[in-house]
Amino acid sequence: MSFPPEFMAELRRRNPISQVVARRVKLVKKGREFQGLCPFHTEKSPSFTVNDDKEFYHCFGCGAHGDAISFLTEIERMSFPEAVEFLAQASGVAMPRDEYAARSRPRSTVNGAAAPSGVNGAAAPSGVNGAAAPSGINGSDAAAPPGTNGENPPDATPRDQAGPPEISLEKMRAALNAAMKWYESELKGQDGAAAREYLRQRGVTDATIAQFSLGFAPDRWGGLVAALTAQGHRPDVMLACGLLVESAESKKRYEKFRGRIMFPIFDRQGRVIGFGGRAMGDAKPKYLNSPDTPLFHKGKILYAHHLARAAAKSSPIVVAEGYLDVISLHQNGFAGAVAPLGTALTEEQLTLLWRLNPEPLLCFDGDDAGHRAAHRAAVRALPSIGPGKSLRFLDLPKGRDPDEILQTPGGVALIKQIIAAAMPLADKLFHAECEAEPLLTPENKAGLRQRLRDHARAIGDADTRHYYEQHFMEKISALFGAKPREGAGFSQAASSFARGGLRLISRAGFELVNGMWVPVNSRLVALTTKPKIAQKTALRIELLEKPLLACLLNYPELGQTLIEPVANIRFSNADLTNLAQDLLHILALEPDIDRHELTARLEDQMRFPLIHELLLPFSRFNHLEILNPALDIAEREIICMRLLAQIDHEGMARERDSYVAAFIDSPDPEIWRHLMLLAPMPVTDDG
Repeated sequence: MSFPPEFMAELRRRNPISQVVARRVKLVKKGREFQGLCPFHTEKSPSFTVNDDKEFYHCFGCGAHGDAISFLTEIERMSFPEAVEFLAQASGVAMPRDEYAARSRPRSTVNGAAAPSGVNGAAAPSGVNGAAAPSGINGSDAAAPPGTNGENPPDATPRDQAGPPEISLEKMRAALNAAMKWYESELKGQDGAAAREYLRQRGVTDATIAQFSLGFAPDRWGGLVAALTAQGHRPDVMLACGLLVESAESKKRYEKFRGRIMFPIFDRQGRVIGFGGRAMGDAKPKYLNSPDTPLFHKGKILYAHHLARAAAKSSPIVVAEGYLDVISLHQNGFAGAVAPLGTALTEEQLTLLWRLNPEPLLCFDGDDAGHRAAHRAAVRALPSIGPGKSLRFLDLPKGRDPDEILQTPGGVALIKQIIAAAMPLADKLFHAECEAEPLLTPENKAGLRQRLRDHARAIGDADTRHYYEQHFMEKISALFGAKPREGAGFSQAASSFARGGLRLISRAGFELVNGMWVPVNSRLVALTTKPKIAQKTALRIELLEKPLLACLLNYPELGQTLIEPVANIRFSNADLTNLAQDLLHILALEPDIDRHELTARLEDQMRFPLIHELLLPFSRFNHLEILNPALDIAEREIICMRLLAQIDHEGMARERDSYVAAFIDSPDPEIWRHLMLLAPMPVTDDG
């Protein structure tokens, strides 16, 4: 959208950039400029300057540079038109004639019919206010059919007398805001008792009801029209902004929402632009949105976007499916939750999400429909992804949605675990295509390769496309047991382990001389650092402890042989420890349990992310020899025993690492003595 140059010049004159920036940055006058701490990067001394005469800001630290409008688009995450409108409203500058005014006029006005009594703020026509709605009407998008006893719904709106007046966006916003307040008051009144009870049962608090401005549309005709008409809002404006619908045949108008809990939908500035209504009872559709209007386009809006924008810097952006999922997530501390409005994610909505976070988290329900929606979103995003623009996916338990999880004890902790285990876009596509058909024949495998190649080729950014192709080929090689290429990273290390055991990492900062470990003083600080130790420990966890638990989980018949040695392992983190304890407890009590029952029992104890990581056929370790389905039980036991020996060796290495870290902090002779008592470890090629 372009604006006249004279309008933009007046806008800048009325909005000195220092005033715009001062809303977010504490500025101090320094001569003819202002200084402050840069909002675009972290700094301790100010390098950020603002100059009203030159109408720009500049940071000498990170190079950020722009004017008042670019500041709003970057910091407030507004689009260019939104930033212009914000500055116009703040300074009282009239916006140029809106392009939507002419478009909305024909649909939003009535053609010259004489108005009955009750037009200008008088009482609504006879039979409107409080009349019972005919059965079968609630929730319909179409024109209202005849009710019971052969009656049509009463015409809820008086007709305008004169020719069609202009309907401005401001009038539409005012009508929508008045409707929101009326719905809120109805929720608190006698007619809203059932709706209040429903929200209470769903765990929605009074504070959350107020935060989201939830309301109720009573199941009767004419109440909204009467209330808004009395406040001076014209029926043609109500029609234009979607509060009323008009019968195609009879041309009668009536309220779109009746007998529904009302969810106001706000734009990015927090102004109500439409509504979603949830039916009470069995009315269809269960959810009903406002129609598209000059203010409301459901494919370009996210529910709770205005709240997520405020929380984007401190909270992950989580995309759920429904209004109540979003509300429950916000109520439980996930303030970056949003939702599309009953449709698949559109390109416009993806753009909005990427303005909030480079990797928003898609959290669709754990049912087949949710998996299909996630896959559609993944495919739709591919042409637009690139550096700083991707998606991650949350794997919810089967048949569960975020609201259901959060209603159970420990639900908040589980959601945090699921977020921590979010799956990258590339892996989501790979898993989805692996599940699309059995991978038993060469043709099946060729089909998988072709589908993944097509996904990679859909990516617009050349570098990202290249790395997706490489990633998919490495995953296919690992899945089908092909030898990874040199430099294949994790896959190469895992394959080395599968062929006969991973040689453990050397003692950083030490070297083996005549069979004794001695310090290399010149390399001590450079090589023996806590981050390096932590990184190597994390790699050993991946390659030693998790494959062992994956083997027990997928082949529980090994339990009788492995229960005792596994019980003696001191696992490296609480998640592995808890899973191992639950797993061993079940195997001890039920030695004949099968894999599927064992998995179900563990899922009941909310170990979902870790279980799904280990469970065949898509375990991260399914390319290791220990999980080869062709092995018999005796061969598998031998490999497990070898792995147990490696883990025991690892325990000693972990103890050694702790002494190394302590010695770095404090080169104490006693610490050195304990370090020398530890058994020497073999050295790797990179040691």
